[in-house]
Amino acid sequence: MTPESRTQVQTHLLDPVTPVSTGLRALVALADAIGERVTATWARQELDGHPADRLPDYRRVTAPIYGMAMRAGAPVYQRVDLADLPASHREEISRRHAALGLHQGVVTLERALVPQPEYALSPDPILHPDLPADVELIRLMPPRDDDLRFAKLYWAIKPDDVRGVLDAIRAAAETKVRALNLPDPAGSDETRKQTWWTKFSGLATAIGLVIALVAIAVTVAMG
Repeated sequence: MTPESRTQVQTHLLDPVTPVSTGLRALVALADAIGERVTATWARQELDGHPADRLPDYRRVTAPIYGMAMRAGAPVYQRVDLADLPASHREEISRRHAALGLHQGVVTLERALVPQPEYALSPDPILHPDLPADVELIRLMPPRDDDLRFAKLYWAIKPDDVRGVLDAIRAAAETKVRALNLPDPAGSDETRKQTWWTKFSGLATAIGLVIALVAIAVTVAMG
C-alpha cells in the first residue's frame, strides 16, 4: 500500500462515514514508511485483534446476562442475574463479567454492526458471546418460577457499545497520527533561509564571473 500523507490519513479517521479499518490501514502504511514501528504495530494490533486476556481499557464493555429459551416453538429471551447461576460457577462468571470486552479485529467489529437480514436466526455472535461452559451452567441451574429452560446463556452487548469501542480506536489513531514525527517536505525556516542564501550566492558568483569575462574581453579588444 502506497503511504498517504498525514492529512489524508487524518481525513480518513475524522470522517465518521469512512470505516475505522480504512484509516488504520493508511496509518500502518504511513508509519511503516517513516520508520515509526511502535505506531505501526499498534495499528496492526487493532486491525488483527487483541488477546482476550490482554485488552486495553478502551475495549472494555459491560453487558447484562441473558438466557434464550423456547416456548411454544418461539424463542423467549430473559435476563439472568448472577445469583440465578449455580453457586459453584458464580465466582468465575463474575470474573469474566468484570473483564468483558471486545478483543476482535476492527473489521470484525464493523461487520457486527451491519444490519442482519430478516431471515437471520440470531444476532452476530460478537453481540451475543456465550458464557463459558453454558451447557454445564444450564444443567446445574435450579428450576425457575417461570418454568423456562434455557438453551443458551450469553452476554447481550449493545451495538452502541461496539460503536463506542470503534470511536475510541478512531480517536486513539487520530492522536497517534498527530504525534508522528514526519519530515517537513518544505523544510524548516532555517533550511529555507539557507537554501535561499545558497541560491543567491551561486547566482552572484555566476554574475561576477560573467562580468569578469566581459571585462577581460573588452581589455583585449582595446589593446
